[in-house]
Amino acid sequence: MDLVGLTRPLDEILVDLRRSSLDCDGPLIMLERRHIDAALSRYADGQLTGATIENWANAIEGRDDIGYDPCSIVGRILHELANPVLTEPLSPSRATGLLTSVS
Repeated sequence: MDLVGLTRPLDEILVDLRRSSLDCDGPLIMLERRHIDAALSRYADGQLTGATIENWANAIEGRDDIGYDPCSIVGRILHELANPVLTEPLSPSRATGLLTSVS
């Protein structure tokens, strides 16, 4: 799924997802540590903005077809990325710390 891997610009992915309605009984794809690692690495390299990471994480949290354990490290990091006002704003040093905790 394009959203999990951020394989295209996020705005394009979100438009496509709004166009298609998906009624599913459970996850079709699992969010994995490698997906978080790839997104944070791209942020740390300047390829993605903090706003893009936040919107990406929010989009994933709102999907029934993407599974993850909210109590796992992946779930906790996803929650932090989606809610920087409630947790900690993303910064280059925070991204490095999160990458360390994911690896």
